[in-house]
Amino acid sequence: RATFGGRDVVGQVLKVGDIHATIVGVAPEGFDGLNDGRPPAVFLPITTYAASTGTTDSRTYFSAYKWGWVQLLVRRAQGIDVATATADTSRIFRDSWPRLVADNSNMPSAEAADPRAVLSAVRTGAGPTAGREARTALWLLGLAGAVLVIGCANVANLSVSRSLARRRDVVVRLALGISARRLVIGTYAEAALLAVAGGVGALAVAQWTRMALAPTLRSLRLLELSVFTDGRTLLVTAVLTCVSALLIGWLPSIFLRRANVHALRGPSPGAGVDGHRARVLLLATQAMLSVSLLIGAGLFVRSLIAVQFSSLGFEPNRVLVVTRHIPPGGSDAVQQATLRRQLLDTAVALPDVESAAWMSSAPFISTSSTDIHVAEVPNATAMGPFTFQATTADYFKTMGTRIVRGRGLHHDDISGTPVVAVVSESMARTLWPGRDAVGQCFRMRTLDSPCRTIVGIAEDIVQTELAEGPRLHYYVPIEQYPRTFGNGLLIKLRAEPARAGENVRAALQRALPAGYYLVAQPLTDTVVDRQASWRIGGPVLTAFGVLALVVAGVGLFGSVSYEIAQRSREWAIRVALGADRRTIVTLIVGRSLTAVLIGVVPGLLIAAAASRWIQPLLYRTSALDPLSFTVAALLMLFVAVAASAWPALTAARTHPTTALRGD
Repeated sequence: RATFGGRDVVGQVLKVGDIHATIVGVAPEGFDGLNDGRPPAVFLPITTYAASTGTTDSRTYFSAYKWGWVQLLVRRAQGIDVATATADTSRIFRDSWPRLVADNSNMPSAEAADPRAVLSAVRTGAGPTAGREARTALWLLGLAGAVLVIGCANVANLSVSRSLARRRDVVVRLALGISARRLVIGTYAEAALLAVAGGVGALAVAQWTRMALAPTLRSLRLLELSVFTDGRTLLVTAVLTCVSALLIGWLPSIFLRRANVHALRGPSPGAGVDGHRARVLLLATQAMLSVSLLIGAGLFVRSLIAVQFSSLGFEPNRVLVVTRHIPPGGSDAVQQATLRRQLLDTAVALPDVESAAWMSSAPFISTSSTDIHVAEVPNATAMGPFTFQATTADYFKTMGTRIVRGRGLHHDDISGTPVVAVVSESMARTLWPGRDAVGQCFRMRTLDSPCRTIVGIAEDIVQTELAEGPRLHYYVPIEQYPRTFGNGLLIKLRAEPARAGENVRAALQRALPAGYYLVAQPLTDTVVDRQASWRIGGPVLTAFGVLALVVAGVGLFGSVSYEIAQRSREWAIRVALGADRRTIVTLIVGRSLTAVLIGVVPGLLIAAAASRWIQPLLYRTSALDPLSFTVAALLMLFVAVAASAWPALTAARTHPTTALRGD
């Protein structure tokens, strides 16, 4: 559509770089190939690309073993599981290892390297192996279910109390001929009305929340759905409403079935005991789930804090990533080098630009790697992966990456001068432990390439993943690495990209020849994307935890208030016999704390048992973090004391004659 106006293009010739390719087919709409991000415009045979590279690599492209960037796409045979296919592929990989050793004598033997293949999803975002964001979403879904159970337990607790208070009325109805089945149906009907009202209210709150969070959802590039028009959301809400009605009506219906004529003469034998046990069980369930939720919220909040305050090794604020797209036929090396310098000079001269650097890759967007060789380190490549950045002199100034020793890249590090490099602290420690890496040298790609002298050591940066891992990165002057033209510019703006970004992009676009175009995006957007799972999980889990705590507190308050009202005669007699107010308050609060403690301990154990599944979702935080466990337990106990103290004080203030006269 874009190039040929939507007409039949099969048989047409399209120039891709230096290749004149005949179009043999058109991919269906929505087919993105293997990319999770921007879909490719053209699919080429890899052998065609190899033959057109115009470098010495093309001579060995079809026979060399070491093309590490190539990935193999496989479809498992019918009935073969992933484990079997992985084992079979690993066996083939191991059998082929001698070919790699023959191409590169520095590589270890198969026994030493223990090579293996890893079969994974073609598109990580689509599964079947869920990524961090998908797993976080599943956890949030489960925890939302836990909040629902807490709410149902709360309402069921109040319903049980109400049923016990109405047991005489129920027995009278039974004596007058109303069947127990009809009463149970009435109980479930009341539960259904409550659940439906809750479901409708939940949809309204969810829609309001979606609208309030719209800017955040857009910044994370998450799909925004209207709650009232999404069929799946409405269906799930309907199912959950039915489940809630069943959970709310179940326990009260049991007490209705147990109603008997003894209730007409007073409390039935065991009724008070059964009711107390049911309330304790429900309160313990709420406490158990609330503590588990609070621990999860604490862990995700600590991870979010760690993510936001951990050093990336660069400062993304006010940095604009400008990517260049080259038209067919625009890949002449001399022309590209000239255009690169012209575009960089134009960027630096703009009033909105503080500094700029050409780059071959950008953090979280792309990366480059190749073999490296160190004279005194056998098989240095196997200690990697080592990623590199081909860039210009102002890269470190633009990105805010510190040079901790030596110097950075200079403007006079050009073709024809001694080749140099700057390495990260981790790379220096890995290859030259206990020695100063400045002054050492290494070779890129082949053993006969010039040895690059290390002139500086930079702080570690995060290149591909926020999760902990090797940060073995190095920097080379782009003028001394002719294998890349560079992909675009990193530009440090004087103002935020929202204000100055488009002006800079438009000014650079005017400096380009016809057919070229630029795409600009703030680097902070990319960083935020990588923080999405924690940015979503932390606030949502915290909201769930607070909601669970409030609901549990309300349930505890209602349960204690009901029990105090039912036992008002007992409190009056205790006061009449000389019990002071402190004793009454301590007794009531102690009973509430006991019920809560019965749930807190299993809640802590459940959170500890789930730590193995939670740990991969956290960042620099242990899933058994003692602070999160302690704070969650103390918060739950504090709520128990606060929720029961007021009804207890009310009971202690009641005069005995007033309570006995009322009874």
